[in-house]
Amino acid sequence: MNPLRPASPQPASNKSSQVPALKTIGKPASVSPKVTARALNTDRQSQENSADRGPLSALSAQGSSRPSQSLGLDGPSNPAPKFPRWNFQAKQFPGFYPAGKDRSPAYHFDKILKDLPQIWARPWSGDLSASKGKPTSSETYGELFKRIGTETGTDPFALAAYCIFESYHSGRQTFNPRMQEIGGGMHAAGIAATQAQDWKGKKIPGLNQRFPATIKATASVLRNHPEYSLRCLAAEFKHTYANKGQDLAKTFPGVAYPAWKNPAESKGNYGTQAQYVSRAFALYQGFQAADQRP
Repeated sequence: MNPLRPASPQPASNKSSQVPALKTIGKPASVSPKVTARALNTDRQSQENSADRGPLSALSAQGSSRPSQSLGLDGPSNPAPKFPRWNFQAKQFPGFYPAGKDRSPAYHFDKILKDLPQIWARPWSGDLSASKGKPTSSETYGELFKRIGTETGTDPFALAAYCIFESYHSGRQTFNPRMQEIGGGMHAAGIAATQAQDWKGKKIPGLNQRFPATIKATASVLRNHPEYSLRCLAAEFKHTYANKGQDLAKTFPGVAYPAWKNPAESKGNYGTQAQYVSRAFALYQGFQAADQRP
């Protein structure tokens, strides 16, 4: 289900409970990301058949964010978050079209868009232990995305839309924060399909910890703590958005596949750049609408 892409991120951060211990360091992370080409694996069906795997692709991120409270399974209680809203010039992107009815072997957007309100309001910890009982945190996905967006200075709706491409589980009709895909020297793990091999031993953006020193242990942390995967994603989004003229229409392809030079070239489940941007915009608007529901 997910296209794998090699990345070369910088420090990412996350905290773990019941997973390998993280190293604590003196200062919060301030990362300057580098990105490289990523290869896509389009075998989405094999992902869907595994409860621990999620549908779409993998990436790694980096950047800088301010220090913040780290989230264990208890979750924080934050007052009204103040997160940025970024510029998304999707309709000016060459080849843009309304993608709400798109259907491909990997995505059925009409159905996915209908799922977004319940996903936004769903406690994320319930998906960490789908077979282990009730959620251990009441924080919803919407609250999580907005909290990370506020703490890192990124648009939470962009982060949420991106994660649909990486870890939407059509069987459960929600995110799969425990997704993982291994192959070709890559190990994608977590809600944003973060590349564990690129983040091992590095700072978690915005926190005082480092990931473990090994790929396997880093993947375990990412799969048990969606906050950390999102922090890595936020760092890369922030870096790419700044370098792409502050336009999410150009940022999405740049984050998904940094070596994507030819817009007409189809990249696995992403499709062409016009398809990917058009679909991302539909998801972005869908999450905005979900957030505005009573």
